[in-house]
Amino acid sequence: MRYFLFFLLVCSYFFAFSQGTGWTLYSDKEGIKLYTKPTKADGTLQIRLLSSTTASIAAVLNTSRDVQNVKERIVNTKSLNILKVISVNEVYYQLISDFPWPLSDREVIVHAIINQDPKTKVVKVDSYSTPSYILENKDYVRVYTWETHSISTPKPNGTVEIDYWFTYNPRGSIPDAILESITKESTINGMKKFIELTHAAKYQ
Repeated sequence: MRYFLFFLLVCSYFFAFSQGTGWTLYSDKEGIKLYTKPTKADGTLQIRLLSSTTASIAAVLNTSRDVQNVKERIVNTKSLNILKVISVNEVYYQLISDFPWPLSDREVIVHAIINQDPKTKVVKVDSYSTPSYILENKDYVRVYTWETHSISTPKPNGTVEIDYWFTYNPRGSIPDAILESITKESTINGMKKFIELTHAAKYQ
């Protein structure tokens, strides 16, 4: 009975923990799991992806450092302009997304920071919107809420596990169903492209 009660306690703990995260599995295909949280009242989307690559952690780091390939990874990117390079691991850039007429194109000013633990080799990439970094352009809708985080962990079997979060609010009157559909497909395609790029010769 004592062991049975302990088992129930452990199960209850893990159930409560999983419920507390708030993530719900939306899709699991082609080696990519996509989780979502309910859209916030202000229209902010929250998405999480879990996947892996057979490339080395060094290749993952090099791929992450090449900001220019963000244009290939984010669907409907109109342009990407480097604003300031602090170091190989820190950069500010402007990303303009092409939205279909009659919607206005979106612009986000991103501050990206990369860190690698010298012992575990785990790579962390954190990107934040910095809307006041440059003056707003009346031709675009400036995105204030944009935040991405990824943790890439090398595993004993030679793969690298990738855990990615994305929080986004494009602002404006965009139907939630359309926005969610576009964002979910875009993030999945973006993860596929990132994994593909980690195998590119220039990142080895």
